Amino acid sequence: MNANRSIKATFELKGKRIIIRPLKRDDIDKRLRWGRYRDPLYAHYNLQEMTKAQKRQWYSKKKKDANLIYLAIDSIRGRLLGFLSLYEIKQPEKTARIGIYLRSEYTNKRYGTEAIKTLLTYYFESLKFRELRLDVAAHNLRAIR
Repeated sequence: MNANRSIKATFELKGKRIIIRPLKRDDIDKRLRWGRYRDPLYAHYNLQEMTKAQKRQWYSKKKKDANLIYLAIDSIRGRLLGFLSLYEIKQPEKTARIGIYLRSEYTNKRYGTEAIKTLLTYYFESLKFRELRLDVAAHNLRAIR
């Protein structure tokens, strides 16, 4: 799984309005400053305050897991819009699952679509993966689209 580590540390992808980049330690601080999701269906995205130790643990877990590539989605101007993750990475099969979530005020504005399309080109053409799966909750009409 060493190939995953080099992937995590090296790539930045640019779309028209977004940049997908490796996770940084201060991303959890930025994330904690987001407003809350008001829709109860998305309440699981609401984080509670964290101690410094909990923040370090969150960051460390995301960076050290060989079966996870956790990425930040920024606007072109550098504002954190959300996160993308590739998880359950299976190198021999060249497969993974994808997860995405955006700051609530950036949903329904096609940022998620742009981020996924930007990542897909790199994922299939540069990394040479063969399959990517997205699990979607039945209520998540944006993801189904």
